[in-house]
Amino acid sequence: MRLGYGSSVHNVVREQGWEPETYGPGWVSSLAAEAFLDDLPGFKETQRFLRACRWIGQHADRYAGLALVDPLDQTPFRWNPVQRADVLLRLDHWDVTLIKPGRYAGGRCPLCASNRSDRRGDRRACRNAECRHTWTVKFTHNDANVAGDYPTDPVKLHNMAAPCVVHMLDALFAAHVIVELRRRGVKNIVSIHDCWYIPETADALAVLQEALKAAGEPWLRALEDVYKLLLHYLKPSPDPEWWDLLVDAHRLWEDRVKRQRWPVFSAAVS
Repeated sequence: MRLGYGSSVHNVVREQGWEPETYGPGWVSSLAAEAFLDDLPGFKETQRFLRACRWIGQHADRYAGLALVDPLDQTPFRWNPVQRADVLLRLDHWDVTLIKPGRYAGGRCPLCASNRSDRRGDRRACRNAECRHTWTVKFTHNDANVAGDYPTDPVKLHNMAAPCVVHMLDALFAAHVIVELRRRGVKNIVSIHDCWYIPETADALAVLQEALKAAGEPWLRALEDVYKLLLHYLKPSPDPEWWDLLVDAHRLWEDRVKRQRWPVFSAAVS
């Protein structure tokens, strides 16, 4: 799951190896894990979609971020995580940490040239076990533009684009399920991620299954605007592979809607 949020297979395997009591023996080699994932149906297409969304996030407007329209109620919104960092403010005997728009300088260790370091406040510590050099780094404040927007964090936006699209579509389906439950007389509903809690009645499961089935059509129809938005952002991309991926997916969507092949989801009782 972490691959969708920006982690590499190598980092996931390495960090799971630090906690064998939680994850078990795990993978011995990241190459073996990558080979396993490549054999999973749909994994390569998922990675292509992930790379396309990362490109979109990386090339978003520096201040506005990604501008979208909610597929449920057509409300415009933005994904614009502000680039910010913690700044230590010393007041008498107190240390206060302020979160301010800006960034600390990165770069390599000035002693061993390693590009791996940890930052705490304005100090960086080299992660090279044979070095462990520490040095002071400068904080650069980011100013807002005339609209009052501060620069976004390019790394966060790069990593969040794909999972946020998926979460948005999950939330869209959950909302349609709630609408369908209300139409069937269910008034008390708790929706948490992909779960719905409704009063336990004799026909509760049947009603929920009906709502899940009915929600498939409006959910699938609402994907049209999402496809158009992704294609709009991918238009300047130099990689035709990503464009072709979304164009082909949009064509399959059009064919499915035309033939009224609405998706049918199911729920397990818990």
